[in-house]
Amino acid sequence: MEQEHKWEFPIAIGFLIICLVIGLGIAQYVAPQPVIGVIRFADIIYQDSANRLLQVIETAKNDSSVAAVVLEIDSPGGLATSSENLFYALLELREAKPLVVNIDSIAASGGYYMAIAANEIFAPPGSYIGNVGVRGPRPYDPYLDPSELSSGPYKLAGGSRFDQLQQFELLKAAFVGHV
Repeated sequence: MEQEHKWEFPIAIGFLIICLVIGLGIAQYVAPQPVIGVIRFADIIYQDSANRLLQVIETAKNDSSVAAVVLEIDSPGGLATSSENLFYALLELREAKPLVVNIDSIAASGGYYMAIAANEIFAPPGSYIGNVGVRGPRPYDPYLDPSELSSGPYKLAGGSRFDQLQQFELLKAAFVGHV
C-alpha cells in the first residue's frame, strides 16, 4: 500500500512544474507588453500641425502601454506660440515617461525648441540644429488720414514699432531662456 502512494508526490510536483512553465509561456503572449511609442514630426510648425502633434503627444502620455517615446524631428521651426505649446507638452510627456528625440536632418528654431524638452537628443553629424531666435514682419507704417483725429500717432494702427519690437524681445527672451 505504501508503494502505491510513493509516486503521488513527485508526480504532483512534476505536474505543477509543467503547468507553471506552460503558464509562463502563454503569459508572454497574452499579457500586454510595454511598447516604445514613435512619433514622427516632419513639418513646419503652424497652428494646425502643432495641434495634430499635441493630440498625439497627449495620447502617448496617457497610454499606459507606452513605456517611452521616441520623437523623430525634421522641422525648420515655425510659429513661436505653437512651438512653445509643443515644448511645454513635451515637458509634461517627459515627466510621465522617458522621451528621446532623434533629429533627422533639421531641427531649427521651433524644431530645436521641441528637441530640448527630451531626456536625450540624437542626431547625425550633418544635421542642421539650432538657429535660435524669433522673427516676424517689419513694423507696418499705416497711412494716416490727416482729417482723422486720434489720441496718439499710432492709435489707429494698434501700437507703435516700439511695442512690436518689445513683444519680439519678450518672445526671444522666453525662447532663449529655455534653450
